[in-house]
Amino acid sequence: MLYRDTQIKAIIFVLEVIKMDIVMDVAQVAMSMKTMSVRTESSLKVMKMAMDVVEQEGADLMKLIDAAMTGIGQNIDIMA
Repeated sequence: MLYRDTQIKAIIFVLEVIKMDIVMDVAQVAMSMKTMSVRTESSLKVMKMAMDVVEQEGADLMKLIDAAMTGIGQNIDIMA
């Protein structure tokens, strides 16, 4: 009977260790997923900022082109 009780206690101990290992693995996966989520979110914010800058630079370039185009053909250089 003592041998059987020892076996049962050993099995219970092993099951508790396995349970703790599974809980720790789940916690590690959750932390990894959270870290990945934060990285993705920050990458998207940086990309959005870059897109906003490019859009503004494009608008500024169009203004420069429009400003350069005004007055073209109004003056003739006759000194050649």
